[in-house]
Amino acid sequence: DLDEAARAPERAAELRARARRTLEEGVRAAPVPAGWFLLGRACEEGGDDDGARRAWERAYRDGPDQPGLRPRLARLRIRQGAREAGEALL
Repeated sequence: DLDEAARAPERAAELRARARRTLEEGVRAAPVPAGWFLLGRACEEGGDDDGARRAWERAYRDGPDQPGLRPRLARLRIRQGAREAGEALL
């Protein structure tokens, strides 16, 4: 849904919301780091930085080696004013 949203901007909000709901259901059923990472991406792309941070913090706690996680979480922490915590991930 997220990739489709990029190709269909007129439906982007609807597709992102659907992707987020699906990912939320997925992490409830199987809370794996990759699921939390993707949920964080959906949250961030939907403008929910707090939701993205919660998801990425969970992904980092459970699987800190998830590809792409550390730089995204670092940038978000810094953007939210937690510079030291963000820089610790870089």
